[in-house]
Amino acid sequence: MPARTRFSLRLLWALVVALLVAPLAWRAGLDGWAQWSVAAAQADDPSPPASTVKLVFIHHSTGENWLADDSGRLGLALRDNNYFVSDTNYGWGPDGIGDLTDIGHWWLWFVGPRRDVYTTELYREYRRNCPYARLAHDPGGENQIVVFKSCFPNSQVEGNPNDPPTAGDNPLRGQGVGDTLTVGNAKGIYNDLLTYFRTRQDKLFIVITAPPQVQNPMVTDAEHAANARALNNWLVHDWLAGYPYRNVAVFDFFNTLTSNGGNPSAHDLGWATGNHHRWRNGAIEHVQRVANNFSAYASSSEDSHPTPAGGQKASGEFVQLLNVFYHRWAGTSPTATPSTPGPTASRTPTRTRTPAATPTSTRTSTPTRIGTATRTRTPGPTPTQGHCIAYLPIVLKNWSQNQPWPSATPGLNGVVIQRGTRGDVADAYVWESSPTYTGNWETLYTGCVGWGRKRTLLRFDLSSLGPGVSVHSATLAIYLQSETGGRSVNVHRVLADWDEGGVSWESFGSTYEPDVLGTFSTDAGGWKEVVVTGVVRGWLDGSIPNQGLLLDDPTAGTDQFEEYFSSEWGAVEQRPKLILVVGE
Repeated sequence: MPARTRFSLRLLWALVVALLVAPLAWRAGLDGWAQWSVAAAQADDPSPPASTVKLVFIHHSTGENWLADDSGRLGLALRDNNYFVSDTNYGWGPDGIGDLTDIGHWWLWFVGPRRDVYTTELYREYRRNCPYARLAHDPGGENQIVVFKSCFPNSQVEGNPNDPPTAGDNPLRGQGVGDTLTVGNAKGIYNDLLTYFRTRQDKLFIVITAPPQVQNPMVTDAEHAANARALNNWLVHDWLAGYPYRNVAVFDFFNTLTSNGGNPSAHDLGWATGNHHRWRNGAIEHVQRVANNFSAYASSSEDSHPTPAGGQKASGEFVQLLNVFYHRWAGTSPTATPSTPGPTASRTPTRTRTPAATPTSTRTSTPTRIGTATRTRTPGPTPTQGHCIAYLPIVLKNWSQNQPWPSATPGLNGVVIQRGTRGDVADAYVWESSPTYTGNWETLYTGCVGWGRKRTLLRFDLSSLGPGVSVHSATLAIYLQSETGGRSVNVHRVLADWDEGGVSWESFGSTYEPDVLGTFSTDAGGWKEVVVTGVVRGWLDGSIPNQGLLLDDPTAGTDQFEEYFSSEWGAVEQRPKLILVVGE
């Protein structure tokens, strides 16, 4: 056979083999083959979405710390990448499903008999149930992205690292942490979730792996930690190998938190060394260069909650990956570039224990952070019985100009006191269940939220009005952004001085006048107004000290509350206002 013919046949055979093998290798999830794919010419996109995307995060205390502006700063990072973030916390939702976030509980959320009830509320959720910065304007519609995370007790995994997924009846379904949390059972739960996720191509689901536990024989041991490592590696590299859609992704929070910058208060974000799950050099990198399966950011020798440094590393690595996952799902980045593997430490086989049902939720205590003051868990929609109160502003409906506006009565003018417009306004809320907490952020509350009553204080500075001003009318206006329906909120006069940055339930007590100045209905959102002319006249003539106002929802029961925009809210025109008609 001529040499040219032999060469042509070899070339043809090589092309046939390549065309047959490459798709098979891609579906098998083989990283080397997948990177060779022809589609790799179309790069993933780590940039933020062009339009605002709604995201809801299911979490407990570790997630709260991760979101917080004074800790992990995830809320800030998501805001700056054009995500409008809401969240669930302890006690959220129908049946208090927010209490249940262990691996076995995800079966209840996304597969079990009440799945449609839970997910309907989840997709509609628009509130913050702990404090963090977010975009000022809700773009409307349902949440498009669902991020869900179990807490560190879920790294106490039984079984053996290479156990296959449990098929059929799985004793972990609906259960909390315990002997049924094995490698195989956990894999089986995640496989169960795919049966629902494949039916919801309109949503992007992001699994956040459970964070590692502190290295302490009283907390965990090397065998259980190695099992957790094996489970999370399986989620990243194997779980989705045969899944044909792009609406599910994984971020390895566990791996990210197993290396630091020298101590728990210093992170190794951006370092070439260490353990990471990130976007690097134009590809996703999932790498373990440090042989460690315990937390590198534990708050103490007994507390596995990550320090702020750990949360900040995770924020820096997760958000760019989230952008990549979003663009893949949305179709703006059609190529699924697989993770680039790195060296992996050897894993130690573990013992297997007999499964036993554990139907309770796993709660984790609030951490004491290294280098920061202890922060207690903030408002979750887990209200309790009893009435709740709030101190708030006074407003002229939709008015936000600096200059007085002319009244219909000659010689009278309208003035609006509002932070960012004219004068100053102090506001905060206090919480019975966290008696030393100061709620000085973008929203205010009345009713019963979390484990106790909430009250909000508001005080208007009237010094800009000058001497000799007479008040013909004064109206308090506050913007109600969400409510649980159909009650009345009372307005009272405050009887004690307070400081916006330090007031708490403990320091303030119940020092308000029991007589009601006025009421408004909570049957719908929007501006709520109450006439408070008498008390404002007293503030100006000095007969009454200006210590502010209080709002009280006296009939609120469990999970019944109202949420208002505060003076920290980004949209000035929606902040609390005191609307005055004044003359000389």
